[in-house]
Amino acid sequence: MHGHTDWIHAIDAHFPTNRAVSVGGDGLVFLWDLDAATGTQLMPLSGTSRCCMRVVVVDWTKGSSRAITGNDAGNLAIWDLEAMSCTRVLKCKLGLVLCLSADWAKMRGLVGHGDQMLDLLSLKDGSRLKNFKFSHGMAMTINVSWPKARSVCGYGDGVLSVCDLRKGEQICSMRGHKSSITVMEAQWPSRVISGSADHTLKLWDLKKGDCLRTIGGHTAADYLCGCFSFVSLELTTRWVFINSHLITKTATVFINNNKQETAVRVCVCVCVCVCVTPCLCAGYSRRKCLLSRAALCCPCTSSPHD
Repeated sequence: MHGHTDWIHAIDAHFPTNRAVSVGGDGLVFLWDLDAATGTQLMPLSGTSRCCMRVVVVDWTKGSSRAITGNDAGNLAIWDLEAMSCTRVLKCKLGLVLCLSADWAKMRGLVGHGDQMLDLLSLKDGSRLKNFKFSHGMAMTINVSWPKARSVCGYGDGVLSVCDLRKGEQICSMRGHKSSITVMEAQWPSRVISGSADHTLKLWDLKKGDCLRTIGGHTAADYLCGCFSFVSLELTTRWVFINSHLITKTATVFINNNKQETAVRVCVCVCVCVCVTPCLCAGYSRRKCLLSRAALCCPCTSSPHD
């Protein structure tokens, strides 16, 4: 099925109705008919500019036809799947939106973004209801039990954090991963499994905060839909993410780290396209990768440096 002109970052599918919604780096939203293998582009609000989208959450309940997306400008957008159009844009003034869980019944959402915080937002007007900051770096992936008012979030520093959404307090933090957590799935209230850029999966006890087992095997970072969404480069013991097209050769990347610019040879492990690693920079210089059109991208910002 064709339609997007850039990398596809997120998909939300509903197999009982054979429909799916996708978003990508082209800033487009498509509604797909999986039976007919066709897609229809949803129309944005007039006057809004396109921006890379990394997350989409759809309300597939009977009688509903709405979706919410988050983009690199820090805005959320509500879409009507029947009208095939955007109904409103919530200008939340966040950093790039990296993860999102929606409570459609109460029209609120928990958002992890580039400002290294979690925000509980109103999906009616985008206002901030609560703010959570636990000094764990960027919130990369999130899972919420709305009935229990609990969330578990995987952060860029390798920490899993369980939060009480009513009190706004961290219940516990689970440490064990040596690098950024990039994917996670929870079975409330007992277990959570996480995948990390350290090439391991870890199964955790949510009640005790203990790691039950570590599973190895992957030779590149574990990503949700990683074949479409991320590029990982191993740089000695550091991980760097670049915004690029397909690269299959060793590339030279200029990095300004701790105010000392160095050129390093790095080898591409996985081909993808967004930068979501915890910030490595003390101020990236405005350089470009010497191979292809790959541009070094500072994760602090929502777009590659020119």
